Amino acid sequence: MSNPSTDATPGANTGEALSFDQQVAQLASTVTRGDDGKYQFPEDASVELKTATRAELRRRDTQAAFTQTSQKAKSLEAENKRLKDLLSKRNPIQLTAEQKDELEELKSEDPDAWRAKLNEYEQAANQRLNQELEEVSTSASSEGELARRQLILDQFLEDNPGLKIDDDVIANDVPPRITKQLENGDITFEKFLDEVKGYLTTSRKVAGSVPGEETKEVNLSSTGGGSNASKTAVSEDIVTSYQNELY
Repeated sequence: MSNPSTDATPGANTGEALSFDQQVAQLASTVTRGDDGKYQFPEDASVELKTATRAELRRRDTQAAFTQTSQKAKSLEAENKRLKDLLSKRNPIQLTAEQKDELEELKSEDPDAWRAKLNEYEQAANQRLNQELEEVSTSASSEGELARRQLILDQFLEDNPGLKIDDDVIANDVPPRITKQLENGDITFEKFLDEVKGYLTTSRKVAGSVPGEETKEVNLSSTGGGSNASKTAVSEDIVTSYQNELY
């Protein structure tokens, strides 16, 4: 026969008080949204518990969005690979009338020269194809990174309601030593936001940085860098092509 004192979930039927984290998890699993989209909390829930539960629910929503984005990225990556394999098996040569005439003449007069010239055209065509495929991959990677950053930024600003981060702030109030770290791939975007917050809150240079103030949408394409911190930064082509390709 089981022993209730050891089998029961803490706080469920034993009268044992739930820890604060357990209270947050329990409330987060039962809270609902009203018609206005706001969370509906029990009247007896404390302010601290409501605040922590909202943060937990935002974390769960963000995690779900990250998971969805990751699944889409994997699907697109697999699709991109199949397209590359398919295109690589096709003959990419598109010859002009002059080139065709040249090959026809060489084929009858000098087969070795004909083969060499044909190989030259094939290699040039393959190089163009690979370049175009690389540009497609770069564009897709840039779009995926911008979507990821937007999720991170939205969550970061929700967690820091008194903080203002927009294009003007990044351009005029954040020192180049911080933005350069992101552009060079030395820090992640998450670390970049922490660095920006630390600088702004200690230097107190953000005018109007108060709760409730409207925050402009940030053009994340202007910040450069990639999703992972690395001494080998994302290529300049990716950084400089954000604006041209996406906006």
